[in-house]
Amino acid sequence: MRTRGILNKSLHGWKAPGHAIYRQLESALIKAGLPANDSVFRQIAFMNAFQRPAKTGASIKNSKLDVEIAVTTVDQVIEAIQPDHVVFVSTKAKRTVGKRLKQKSKGVHHPACPWWNRKQDDISSKQRFIGLISGYVNAKEET
Repeated sequence: MRTRGILNKSLHGWKAPGHAIYRQLESALIKAGLPANDSVFRQIAFMNAFQRPAKTGASIKNSKLDVEIAVTTVDQVIEAIQPDHVVFVSTKAKRTVGKRLKQKSKGVHHPACPWWNRKQDDISSKQRFIGLISGYVNAKEET
C-alpha cells in the first residue's frame, strides 16, 4: 500500500467516502496551526503502521508477524527521517506498535471512528490531536 498518491492531493481534495481519515486529519492539522497552503500533508510525515491492507471495510486483525514488521518498518522510517514527534492516529497501532518503538510516541483514536469526536475524560481524540500538534508547532516556532 502506498499513501503518496493520496497525500499529494491539494487542500480539500479528499472526496471519496473511504478518505474520511484524510479529511479529518487535514481539518485538525489546520486547526492546530499548520499553514493551509497547497497541502498540510506535505508539512508532516505520514504512513500506515501496519504494512498490509485490511479487508475492505474491516479493521486489520494483526498477527504477531504484522506487529514485528510494523515495528521494524516504523523504527527504520523514524531513524531515516528523524522526526521530532511521533503521533499515532490509531489506538490499535499505538498499543501494539508504538509501545515497542525506540522513540516515544503519543496516540489518539482513528479519525474515521466515532471516538475521534466522542469525549473521553472531557476531551475528544480530535481535540487531543489538535492540542498535541499545536503544542509541537508552537514549540518549534519559539526555537
